[in-house]
Amino acid sequence: MNTGKILLITIALLSCALSERISVPLKLNNNNQLYLTANVGSSAQCQVDFLLSINTCNSSIQKSAKELEQCGVEFVGLNPYFKGLNYQSKIQLGSQQKVLNFTAPNGSKSQFYGESVLCLGFQRFDFELNTLLQLYQTKQISDQKFFITLNNLANSQTGQVIGQIDFGAPDTSITTSQFVNIKNVFNIISFDALSRDYFTYGSAKIYTQTSVYFNLDSPFSGIPNNSFQLLLNILMQQGISYELDSQLNTLYVKSIEQLQDITIQLVQSDSKTFLLTLKPTEYTRKTADGKFQVLIYPVFSQQQSFYLGYTALQSYYIGFDLQSQSISIAQINNNQV
Repeated sequence: MNTGKILLITIALLSCALSERISVPLKLNNNNQLYLTANVGSSAQCQVDFLLSINTCNSSIQKSAKELEQCGVEFVGLNPYFKGLNYQSKIQLGSQQKVLNFTAPNGSKSQFYGESVLCLGFQRFDFELNTLLQLYQTKQISDQKFFITLNNLANSQTGQVIGQIDFGAPDTSITTSQFVNIKNVFNIISFDALSRDYFTYGSAKIYTQTSVYFNLDSPFSGIPNNSFQLLLNILMQQGISYELDSQLNTLYVKSIEQLQDITIQLVQSDSKTFLLTLKPTEYTRKTADGKFQVLIYPVFSQQQSFYLGYTALQSYYIGFDLQSQSISIAQINNNQV
């Protein structure tokens, strides 16, 4: 075989290795938080449940120095900014083993103490450890992107697989449409998408500011208080009885049969409108006493954005591009997720 052919094969193999997708199952914990489970270090006993963060964050692990030493991870230095210790370790992400750095908070006074987190958000300072950037900078993925979708959450149980996260490239086998790029609203700490100045409940327009903030921390979506009050008025006009706990700002209905779709008008990169729809089964959940909690709450602040919880991931496959700070969306085949 001549040198030219060997070079072409080598380039092809490197290209395949660089563009590989890292797919990891997602679960829900008792606090309704998304997480993934990964083995850390050289011991199969060192299993960690990592939450996902796309806000201000630092990749961290809640284990003591002694525990981490027993797991076979390597201490690489102090992290004075977060009052912690930095480590490097092999981490099993899905079927693939990767090498990542993370911080172990040194006591309860450390920032990010209390939870193990994979940071996927924007890096403001060099000392912040970002999992997505590490995978990219060490050429373990080809793009600074990750993609998430969830199954129908109505009957989900704690600890069961309810979706997937893909690092680097999308899993196109689960999509039923091409990805649509959404215009972004510049924000140094979060993923914000441009929207029209309203969303619809059924055919009724409810006005907000022209941005939608994506949140993976909670199933709840937040809307401005005046928009929330308008939604309550519409429910009343439609004869839908509800209970509102004004102290906790929680809303309950007896049945979801009369509830209507909520549709958010996102602006595509070509200025066309993308309709992101939440069905009643996607923005409510059944409680132990048979009622349905509406997963929407009022926001009392000057920021009038729509805070979109992860329930939107049940009908869509949403991609987050850290480099361009943009969002892309495709529809999915729920039977294949």
